[in-house]
Amino acid sequence: MNRNPHFLVTGMQKLDVCGSEMLYLKGSAYEKPFPIKYYPIPEHNLENCKGCQKTHQQILKEVGDYFKDFPNCCNRHKNLQKHSLFKKEDFDGLAQIVADKVIYMHHHILNNLDQDNWEEEINNYLEYAVTSFGQTPENCGEPPALSWFMDYTKRMQLNHKLVGDDAKYKERQKKVIDNIENYYKPKSKGKKDFNLLLSTYDKWYKFFPFDIPLFAGLKKHYSRTLPILAEKPKTNPYLGTAKVELLSQSQLLKNLSNITNNILISIDTTKLLEDDYISNKTKYSFDLKKKSHSVKQASLLSKPTKNEKEYIKTIKAWLKNEKEFINDIKDDIVVPSNNKFIKSFNNSSENNLNHKQVVKSITKDIVEKINAINSFELILLPKSEKSSVKLSSKEIQSEYANYADIINTYIKEIYLDGDIEYLKRLLISINEYVAKWEKITVNDNFYLDIATRNEKYRHLAETIDVDYIIKTKLLFLTEIQNNLDQQILKIDSKKPKLKPKLKYQSFTYKKLKFESENLNDLRDSLKEHKLIAKDTSLSVFKKVFSGGKIEKPIIWIGNISELYYFINQLYVKLKLVEDLKQKQWEVTNNCFVKADGNQFGRYNFKGQQVPATSKSIDSALKTLK
Repeated sequence: MNRNPHFLVTGMQKLDVCGSEMLYLKGSAYEKPFPIKYYPIPEHNLENCKGCQKTHQQILKEVGDYFKDFPNCCNRHKNLQKHSLFKKEDFDGLAQIVADKVIYMHHHILNNLDQDNWEEEINNYLEYAVTSFGQTPENCGEPPALSWFMDYTKRMQLNHKLVGDDAKYKERQKKVIDNIENYYKPKSKGKKDFNLLLSTYDKWYKFFPFDIPLFAGLKKHYSRTLPILAEKPKTNPYLGTAKVELLSQSQLLKNLSNITNNILISIDTTKLLEDDYISNKTKYSFDLKKKSHSVKQASLLSKPTKNEKEYIKTIKAWLKNEKEFINDIKDDIVVPSNNKFIKSFNNSSENNLNHKQVVKSITKDIVEKINAINSFELILLPKSEKSSVKLSSKEIQSEYANYADIINTYIKEIYLDGDIEYLKRLLISINEYVAKWEKITVNDNFYLDIATRNEKYRHLAETIDVDYIIKTKLLFLTEIQNNLDQQILKIDSKKPKLKPKLKYQSFTYKKLKFESENLNDLRDSLKEHKLIAKDTSLSVFKKVFSGGKIEKPIIWIGNISELYYFINQLYVKLKLVEDLKQKQWEVTNNCFVKADGNQFGRYNFKGQQVPATSKSIDSALKTLK
């Protein structure tokens, strides 16, 4: 696909988001049309269908007559001639372009109505076809003949009656027609303006008491986080591009309110005082008063919306309660004259006692939060025991994400204290949790047993999405597991370590964070086709696609041409893993060995041919899409 889009900048705006400057460019784009690939089937194609041939000729004539004077066919298209990038010859054969793409689209719809992923497949190809008409600058109308393509495509579906066995797909065909008619309409309610979401998040960030040293560790994290995506990016395989759906402002505000609650709930002031984490009570009290005043002033001057008032109310109430508590106990506190407020963790000997007390306090909170992720109670009644409403899947994931954020922030602080033995013990516990959840399936009675132990949970047992919960737990427990691995490697530097010869140790599966279970299916498929050893464990297999260091390579029992084809499809053609800067064969040699334990040799992959088993390998790779 040879594309060459040009962005035409008409303005630039500087945005201040969480203390960092961001540039926002305004403008439009110009891109000439490009051809699309046709996927015919022997039973019905342009070569053997008289009806499609007749329609093709009709489109050629109608579009050709209308656009014979292009770009002087209408006032808006005339404006294209004012742009230096425009070349009339780029649009030669416009009628042929439209006629071909209408027939290609029509056949692609009919050929995929019986597929399991029919809607996604047809929508991807439709987006591919629409995009192929190019882009036009502001005040130059739509991409030439695009509306003609959409109209012909819809009419062909309306005129094509499904009969016989195909009649069962009538509802699917109606849905396709509806998608074509509403292609340019917003797919969800609520205003979704990128600038509005940035300003909304920035406003929350400035309201939250991150300037109190107690939250210093979280401040850095949330200054680099923009939780404005409604879902994970979706890739169009025909275009090779990904797109995301933004949250609406009301959805973002609801999430920010939940984040505010979870952060503030995690702070136990009495415990922090006991452990001397808040070592300068006077300064802490002063910080609370300062922030309370700034929040009050900001809420008066900025005129917050109804949804913003929710998290502002929570912050105000927390600040007020903290001030009252510190004021009530100030006479009972004896502050050593040489005590300093702990602004950050370091390894100086004079503050070693404070470090140990801090670690003791926050590691206890880590254990509590990991147990909360691992427990069943959070899923059923996370708010209070009086509630009987189960959280939605997205709310559950949000709860876990907040816990994981706090845990990972704590871990990064602990490693600076150098307590590697504690982190290693914690990693063992996490490994046990991960191993347990990898084994549990939706058919196990694990959840039902726990849910029915108490009468108050019994009526909720049937509403639990077990498969989703398992995947969600694994997602965040694995994130914590990886974080611990990284921090332990940073600390354990007393023994001399050789620098790795390879810059890239393994492959990184692009969907690793949200769809890592696809790797389970890939492993099973490769075993089934007798390409990898039967005793290949899931942990060893996943490590090869994690981007991390390889301790134990996968034993490839297929031949070298099959391994070459597998990696070439995975990395070059399908681009299912991250870019390795032309080092894919070095990485392959590092991650896979022969049945006898010897390496293949990276230079031996050159010149390998497509194996007879290529279709089996293609079938296995479909599990990662």
